[in-house]
Amino acid sequence: MKRTLRRKGAAAAGISIAAAIALVGCAGGGTTPTAAPETPSAPEPLSIATLAPGTSTPGIVLGKEAGIFEEHFIDLTETHGPSGSVIVSSLIGGETDTVGVSWVPIIVAASQGVPLTTVSTSGSQVGPGLHGIFVRADAGITDCTGLEGKTLAVNALGSLGELAYRECMEAAGADPQNLNLTELAIPDMIPALEQGNIDAAWLPGPFYMAGMANANLQLLTDFSDIESIDGLPNVGYVGMRPWVEQHRDLVARFNEALGEAVEYVNADESLVRQMQVDIGGLPEDLAAVIALEPHTPVLPREDVQRLIDLMLKWGVIEEAPDLDALYPAS
Repeated sequence: MKRTLRRKGAAAAGISIAAAIALVGCAGGGTTPTAAPETPSAPEPLSIATLAPGTSTPGIVLGKEAGIFEEHFIDLTETHGPSGSVIVSSLIGGETDTVGVSWVPIIVAASQGVPLTTVSTSGSQVGPGLHGIFVRADAGITDCTGLEGKTLAVNALGSLGELAYRECMEAAGADPQNLNLTELAIPDMIPALEQGNIDAAWLPGPFYMAGMANANLQLLTDFSDIESIDGLPNVGYVGMRPWVEQHRDLVARFNEALGEAVEYVNADESLVRQMQVDIGGLPEDLAAVIALEPHTPVLPREDVQRLIDLMLKWGVIEEAPDLDALYPAS
């Protein structure tokens, strides 16, 4: 039986836990971002790091353009990083006040003792047409039992893609441990699949649409069709707990502003589609038809717990973080 070799510990997330604890010292308990904020006399600076090019956080991008954060006396500065783990590391190192990234590296860091806590209840969730497992059309693989013993591509070990492979295989009655995971950059997955270098690929976002349009490939399953994966949280917003406790009013105003920004974006999807052209660089015809990730002002805590449970189940984390500290119930 072939099994995946997994990188354990802080190295898997690119995070030095010892360095983090040395930087922040002992942390207090959970902090709610929803306490009634006080209005300052002038905008307060707040920095947030998100994935490049920022299209996964439309509330941040479009809310800032619409002046929503400014209305809440927040001078918001957005920077970008290449991956969630790198961005979380920048938060630990004090290079940014907050981050908006995938919950997976957030949970990995929190499980290892990094004192993270939410700065907003807003977030996004897995929905249809956003993530899928693709195979070659001539491979003869018709369901996830056909993935046994095969080489499956993920952008990182322990990612949402790995969880989906294993959950789909288990649900289909296959051995979810009998697979070979290989790390590839997402733009390299379709060429690798066409060339036969891998047997399956996890394609998110516009790459999902590219896979659907490629006659050489076929969609094996949409993530929304995997019951345990559908609706899982994707993007979340966190900061270091000591910083959050020192900036409660600012954090509360940020939570209010981002919630308003998400509602503003949800009211007119053309804003997000145009953002995919202007910032994401997508062709207009593709941006007009891609599925949009569901964003909500209040991400259900039970869905974060579901993700934690799956990460424990498949050994992505060894201990569960304290959900009350990571996502306080307010």
